[in-house]
Amino acid sequence: MLVDSDRTVAEVAYQIGYKDPHHFSRDFKNATGQSPKSFRCNERAQL
Repeated sequence: MLVDSDRTVAEVAYQIGYKDPHHFSRDFKNATGQSPKSFRCNERAQL
């Protein structure tokens, strides 16, 4: 969703069930080593 849509990170967080986008961002960074915004930019640059 982060790569394939123009939804904000908060909208993606809500859509997948997070009630707090900051919690989503923290969990995402812990899992991937980068913020959702950085991930989106890096992935889109590779397309």
